[in-house]
Amino acid sequence: MKIEAASLGPFETNAYLLSSDDGKECIVIDAPQGAAAKLLPLIKDRGLKLTHLLLTHGHWDHMCEAHAFAAAGAEVLAHRADRELIENIEAYKDRYLAMLPELSDADFKSVKVTTWLEEGSTFVAAGKAFETRHVPATARAASCSPVPASKWPSAATPSSVAPWAGLTYLMATGTSC
Repeated sequence: MKIEAASLGPFETNAYLLSSDDGKECIVIDAPQGAAAKLLPLIKDRGLKLTHLLLTHGHWDHMCEAHAFAAAGAEVLAHRADRELIENIEAYKDRYLAMLPELSDADFKSVKVTTWLEEGSTFVAAGKAFETRHVPATARAASCSPVPASKWPSAATPSSVAPWAGLTYLMATGTSC
């Protein structure tokens, strides 16, 4: 699996593009401002099939362009605890406009989540099996992040792997599907 990152938007939020080993499918993790313009043409140029968008959590800077990836055919996955933030981001517009007055109404489009994830939820994407780990912190649910299982020491905990992050870890089990 090839993993690429891009820091985008006013908070330099990371978006990840994970491509299958055979170069046929991909998933995107997080959709910050600018992600659609950067990643969707790249996906098209490489001839990849976009299968999933995984939202790490419901904060605006991680999901504001999720609607564009859903429109491009991605199944949208997120943790159920962030449903209100993801499916009703418009209700939080004033909070974000107070920090970033240059934003417009177009920057606040909710997206319907296709599949809600919980602790231990699994799914298959880009030829790999993934498992979620829930570690709440910055949002109600917190996030999902790509961490290949092979990178985890046997005694690893989420805080020992990435102590700065309040993330639900998305782990590639290392199995091809």
